[in-house]
Amino acid sequence: MAISLRRKIWVFILVLYWGAIFALTHIPAEHIAEWAIGPQIWDKMLHFAAYLILVVLLWYARYGRSQARWSQRQAWIVLCVLAGYGIFDEWLQGYCGRSCDIYDFIYDIIGVVAGLVILSIFRFDTVMMILSAGVVILSGYLLFASGA
Repeated sequence: MAISLRRKIWVFILVLYWGAIFALTHIPAEHIAEWAIGPQIWDKMLHFAAYLILVVLLWYARYGRSQARWSQRQAWIVLCVLAGYGIFDEWLQGYCGRSCDIYDFIYDIIGVVAGLVILSIFRFDTVMMILSAGVVILSGYLLFASGA
């Protein structure tokens, strides 16, 4: 079965994004700007947002434009895969001069569940508009927080 160009693009974006968040979460703490690790709520918001975006990209790369259905196994597979990755990611950070935090993992899972809920309620175009708005708001906050 041939893979469509659209699916290839989603897989490419997923690989780039997942690789970027993996690299960023394993930078030793002493090399991270103070504003980036500032308030605890900021850190948790980043975990939530990163995994919400990750679940949407993973869903579209794997299942296309279909809506998530909790009564079918696809949503549960994605939840389990990303929960496993979240555990692995937090554990691995302990070896990179970062802390392994159960609350980071909890916010990762909250982001995954929120993403799956959004995918189960809204259609593709609406989900992309929600994510785009979130990325714009988050980017604005990052620019404001960094003093740029």
